[in-house]
Amino acid sequence: MTKKCYILLFACLISLATHALPADSLFLFSTEAIIEDICRMLTETDDGAYDEEALNELQEQLTEHSRNPINLYTAGEEDLRQLHFLSETQITNLLVFVHSNKPVSLQELRLLNGLNDWELRNLLPFITLLPPTESDERLRGREVFHYAKHELTTRVDARNIENALRDTTISDPVFAQLKYKFNYQNRVRFGLALKRPTGANASGLQYGGYVQLNKIGALQTLVVGDYKASFGLGLVLSEPFHAGKRAYLTHAGAQSDYITHYSSPYSNALRGAATTIRMPLIKNQFPSYTELTALYSYNRENDSLKRYTAGLNLTFHHRKLKVGATFVHKFYSDSVRYYFRNAAYNQHYFRGKNQAVIGLNARYNFGRWNLFGEVATAQNQKWGIASVVGLNATPRDDISLTILHRYYSLYWDNPLGYAFSETTRLNDEHGIYVGLQIRTLRRWLFDIYGDFFYFAGPKYRIPYYPSWGYDALAEAHYAPNDRLLMNMRARARGKAKQNQIDFRYQLQYRLRKWQLRTELNANTVADSTHNWTFGASISQDISYTFRVPLVLQARLQAFYIPNYNNRIYTYENDVLYAFSSAFVNGIGGRAYINLRWRCTPWLSLYFRASETISSKITTAKNTSKGIDSKTDLHLLLRFTF
Repeated sequence: MTKKCYILLFACLISLATHALPADSLFLFSTEAIIEDICRMLTETDDGAYDEEALNELQEQLTEHSRNPINLYTAGEEDLRQLHFLSETQITNLLVFVHSNKPVSLQELRLLNGLNDWELRNLLPFITLLPPTESDERLRGREVFHYAKHELTTRVDARNIENALRDTTISDPVFAQLKYKFNYQNRVRFGLALKRPTGANASGLQYGGYVQLNKIGALQTLVVGDYKASFGLGLVLSEPFHAGKRAYLTHAGAQSDYITHYSSPYSNALRGAATTIRMPLIKNQFPSYTELTALYSYNRENDSLKRYTAGLNLTFHHRKLKVGATFVHKFYSDSVRYYFRNAAYNQHYFRGKNQAVIGLNARYNFGRWNLFGEVATAQNQKWGIASVVGLNATPRDDISLTILHRYYSLYWDNPLGYAFSETTRLNDEHGIYVGLQIRTLRRWLFDIYGDFFYFAGPKYRIPYYPSWGYDALAEAHYAPNDRLLMNMRARARGKAKQNQIDFRYQLQYRLRKWQLRTELNANTVADSTHNWTFGASISQDISYTFRVPLVLQARLQAFYIPNYNNRIYTYENDVLYAFSSAFVNGIGGRAYINLRWRCTPWLSLYFRASETISSKITTAKNTSKGIDSKTDLHLLLRFTF
């Protein structure tokens, strides 16, 4: 009987998916759904090992650009790079197309080679076309304050309430945050933030703020306060957010040469001042310029350790060639030490009171071929070497190929840098990544990648060396019409004699005011003794938009994951500017409800309640350890004026 039910359900899904409507319009999913898909795409292959604050910042940045779209007539490469899902070639081709053809409608971007409907669907909520006026070239104090947009948000969370009630000495469950943002045409920005974290740090308030000016004569950017900076491919200096391997299929080689504000009080953000000066090389030719960036930062690594950072970047960009050089020097108030001082995996990490890092990066684009690379050296116990080189090619409009090779020597370690890697710490790694994206079939998109890597020395949770591993993915997207999206994915990976295979099926459907998402996840893991374990999860999301400005989102999820190694991460809707990717294990269920209500033109309310009930299983005796529950409540109020 059960088998017949599965067959009937599968037949219904296939029938629904193959019922195509003759629609040539782009997908009609909401901006919130598009932001959600972008965040999933950028992070989904990182197994939940993401930086929550950095991803909250990414979601806030995308939401901010959806409300204050980037004007393509006045935008620069650094503006579009902050969207994270466009390749360097796509950014250049897009801006050249706009400067050369002066389109009057965003639909004309369909004529641009290398930008398919999938990517254009993601791009449209964040861009606009407004011909520049004479007033755009200069700032007037009266206009800045009269036409600026103000936003005040206050957020309160109660996390893991049951655990706090059982033992109040373990952790404080209350998280609180207050933010104010001022924005005038994306050229004048100002912000303040105050945060009370949960847990052991709940007694101390964290604060931050920034002032940013953009595009005032030769001044490209000036930011004072909390900011993030990234240059080249990230070996010398990179922002806190790091994309997963899946994202490199489309934007490998994207050079993140920009500085911008950071709106959260966060230790990994830089705190000080930075400025970029841009001088054109050839007038009325795009792109053709030289940029000089200088930065200074003061940060507290912890209660006893302070870090001072100074850096310079010089970038030359003329048509198809881009070359940059970056120098960063870090000074510490005391020698850097690690909690596990005698651990084998951290013996070659940076130790000392100062570190110099120097890097050179370059990119050359000729037609459908884009060559890119960066090489850097860092001061350590010995000078370490790191390099990333690659090729991104589109031999046809419907085929994209990416090849990327990286090498990080045993003594290379730079805490402020991050580039493509299997691990979160760039140290002792040698690997090659090959990715392929195929769009030859109408309404279909295929993503395939394989990554193979080698570690010469000891690594975290790998008890032997040398060691090697692999990571391979095949994914198919199907959109038979503008209201239906299907996604099927298989992924296999192995490291430290442990192999894992993951499967995912996802169906999204939009009908008038309803939006539905069904997701099935399953995996199987084999440990070093070849003992295979299995886990599975199924979830149903429902979203409904009422006639009044009210959106209701809910999820029901059931899971069977007896072994912790089979834990499954799933993206979840949350309050505004929040990223949530909870993992589940054990046997049980999870549910949440998310409410977004625009009470008045100037006040919006966001509320989220989630509950997880699970029974943990002991693998030795295969017996239950009792019922465990976890409840979280999130509340956010947003004032705009």
